[in-house]
Amino acid sequence: MEVPSTSTTPEQVQKIQTLLNGPAGKPPEGVIPSFPALSNLYEISITILLLGMVIATLLIFIRLYIKLYLIRSKAYEDYVVVLAWWVNITTILYGVVVFLIKLSILLQYLRIFVPNRKANMPLFVAIQTVIWSNFIFYFTDFIFQVTACTPREKFWNLLITTGHCRNTYAMYMASGIFNVLSDFAILILPIVPIWKLQLPFKRKILMIAIFSTGLWACVTSIMRTYYTWKVLKSPDVSYNVIIMGYWTIAEITTGIVVSCLPVMPKLFHHYTSKFYHSRKPNFRLQLVQKRELLDFEDGG
Repeated sequence: MEVPSTSTTPEQVQKIQTLLNGPAGKPPEGVIPSFPALSNLYEISITILLLGMVIATLLIFIRLYIKLYLIRSKAYEDYVVVLAWWVNITTILYGVVVFLIKLSILLQYLRIFVPNRKANMPLFVAIQTVIWSNFIFYFTDFIFQVTACTPREKFWNLLITTGHCRNTYAMYMASGIFNVLSDFAILILPIVPIWKLQLPFKRKILMIAIFSTGLWACVTSIMRTYYTWKVLKSPDVSYNVIIMGYWTIAEITTGIVVSCLPVMPKLFHHYTSKFYHSRKPNFRLQLVQKRELLDFEDGG
């Protein structure tokens, strides 16, 4: 069996250039094209991309500073989230990045809430189930993406008439729905164990609030799934895929933020205690001076 060639012929190159120089497609009935309205879309895209990268990078470096210099203790989840950040910066492997971020959060759950699996076996099993179900799904998704079309170039080059592609619609929607469900599972998992901790009520609420930032990750995941559906169903693919990209950036950035937030109180505690101790000698000096002044006024 002859393997279809993946090289683009000069005729195909000419057709592609003609398509790029012309309109992307006919507008729907009753719709008047308004290209100036989208003239700043490039600037918006660059701004959102840079903002997401800056926030994620800043949180990663703060986390490393806390773990390496303040706590002087590293855990597996630290390596995993740094790897997720690096893969996100250097590649476009969405499924790999999302899995690594979720793995980092779940490993953090295991270390915090299940230091001894025998003491809380149900939670240990629940976390392990979420970890392995995510691994199996995203590994399958990765293989599917890599082998979706034969030849591979057919995935983005519509002028190739040979070869074939699988039905990507079902996989994209399954990926979006699974992503949302696993986000909500990760959001719910720590609530009960936090409530059972022997801590003051205000501290419990603070811990729940920190972990509940994952709710925004659920929102971004839902919005990305919605725009994935619009990309697959709407005739205006080029516009909807950009909006889907915005929510993808928001989802990945939020995941890194959620993974890093639990260690942030250490930073605030370090600098507030440092500030307090730096002010303490001045406070003592003022107290001594005040006592001397009172003694002087009393004639002592």
